[in-house]
Amino acid sequence: MNGTDFSRVYAEKLNISYIDAKLICDTLFDTMKEILFDKKENLVIRGLGTFKQVQRNAKRIVTPDGEPIIIPPKEVVKFVQSPTL
Repeated sequence: MNGTDFSRVYAEKLNISYIDAKLICDTLFDTMKEILFDKKENLVIRGLGTFKQVQRNAKRIVTPDGEPIIIPPKEVVKFVQSPTL
């Protein structure tokens, strides 16, 4: 399921227009990104789980050509499922 499908299902469940549902979903996801990346806070949604921002270390890999390259460190989001999910 992609974002469009999710917005359509959400609109049907709430009996609202697709445009309104898409606006709500986009706002929700933008707010989640802001909390995780701008404010650097964990996001806990009870009954669902915890979203955490973590730093991945740089790593060295070898391409199929045998050429070594370094993948730089980056920030990623890790999701830990709630035990009740």
